[in-house]
Amino acid sequence: MYKPTFLGKRYLTRGVLATIEPIVQFSIWDYLVHFVQTHPQSIDYLQIFHLVTEERGGQLTLVIHHEQEEPPIIQKNVLRFPVTDPIKEKIYVISDWDERGKEYATMLLASEY
Repeated sequence: MYKPTFLGKRYLTRGVLATIEPIVQFSIWDYLVHFVQTHPQSIDYLQIFHLVTEERGGQLTLVIHHEQEEPPIIQKNVLRFPVTDPIKEKIYVISDWDERGKEYATMLLASEY
């Protein structure tokens, strides 16, 4: 069994490309690299990100909450971005391996699963 690192090739679905700003996409990938480095023994192949817009100080802010199921880990208020339009999405990032044992990861909207 391979351990996910989320460092291999990275793919985005059409839904993510159409819905999620590139700065948010890149920030999630960067966060995952840091998360793997700080939790090397407890990384699940499926990482879940909840994107919600909250009003903070009169400004709309995108707040990203992170979780994984096995072992259960929940990170609240992981990333924050000022935004102009409200958003509420759930994103999955799934690690997998090809037939040669090379890792790759796919970022997709939960509705695309």
